[in-house]
Amino acid sequence: MPPKDELTEGEMEVVTVVFKQYETGLREACITAKDLLPALVSLGLNIMEQEVIDMTNTIARNGLVFFPDFCQIILKKFREDDEEQFAQVMFKMFCGTDPLPELFRAKRYKIKQKFLTKSEFHFIMKNLPVEVSDDDIEDMFTVADTDNDGKLGYQEFQMMINPPKAPEGPKPTKAQFTSQFEQPCSPPLSPLPPPPALLPLPPPPSCSSLQAEASSQDPLLSTTSSCPDI
Repeated sequence: MPPKDELTEGEMEVVTVVFKQYETGLREACITAKDLLPALVSLGLNIMEQEVIDMTNTIARNGLVFFPDFCQIILKKFREDDEEQFAQVMFKMFCGTDPLPELFRAKRYKIKQKFLTKSEFHFIMKNLPVEVSDDDIEDMFTVADTDNDGKLGYQEFQMMINPPKAPEGPKPTKAQFTSQFEQPCSPPLSPLPPPPALLPLPPPPSCSSLQAEASSQDPLLSTTSSCPDI
């Protein structure tokens, strides 16, 4: 399948040729809004007029559609058609087609009247290159079978291979976003206990007490020592 995010080389060549047919002037790189519908039809796109009006209101600037915007439209429509066609071909291959009648003209294939039974779906999933468990097959079929009729129609099959995107939750506000990166405030420190009270120092001993203590230990000191004059 072609890449979804860009046009192939062949597609870009065809788009460029068609765009130049409606270009407003030489190398102007734009077409008028009224030429958007015929340009899309020239590329083989089956598009409704109202859809073109909506496109014009979205991308046109001063009544002009520029080449990059034109390419984005074409890319989107090409890939949408490719996905739809791919889903239809796959569903037809799984369901099979009726045998070609011999006596009258074959009827148009009515894809919305075809369906896959549960046993057929189980057989297909079991024959894939990747092994799928019975529980997974049962869950897939239960989820896809929205009307609980025991078979998968085309709309259910298409929903299964292209599930809708899950709804996005509300976006966070600026305050909620910034709060995720803020450091939590640490609790205030408790005040330190007051220092213990200092006990008063005892007064220094007097000279007479020192002499008395010394004389009690050595009698000779009592006659030779004296207190200095203060």
